[in-house]
Amino acid sequence: MTAQPDTPGPDTGSYEVIHLGDQAAVVVPVTDFLRLRALQEAATPEDLEDAEDTAAVLEWKARDASGQTTFVPASEARRRLSMPQVRGGEPALQADVRARAVRDHLQRDVGLLAEFGQPGSAARALPRRC
Repeated sequence: MTAQPDTPGPDTGSYEVIHLGDQAAVVVPVTDFLRLRALQEAATPEDLEDAEDTAAVLEWKARDASGQTTFVPASEARRRLSMPQVRGGEPALQADVRARAVRDHLQRDVGLLAEFGQPGSAARALPRRC
C-alpha cells in the first residue's frame, strides 16, 4: 500500500490517496464520511445520477490527463463492440431504430383505424358538438 499515486488522478483536495492493488481510495475523516453518507441518503435519484455522471467525467479527465485513454476511429469502435457498420451515410443502428419507429407508428395507426370501424366506435371517437 502506498500513499502517493504513481500517475496523476482526480483532484482529491487535501485528502490522502492510497492505492490497494490497482484500486485507489481516498482517506477521509469519519465526520466527512458521515456527512457524505447523509447527503447520499437524502438525495433524489436524479441527484444521485447527476453525481455519478459528474464523477465519471472527472475520472475520465484524470485518466486522459495521465495518458491512460486512447481513441479509435468510429468504424473500429463499432467492430469491437459488434455493432452494425455505417450504410448509406447513416449508421445502421440509427436506420434500424428509425425503421422500427415508423413500423410502430403505422401499426398504431392501423389499430386506431380498425377500432374506428367497429360498431359504436364513431360516437366515441368523434368530438361532440353542442
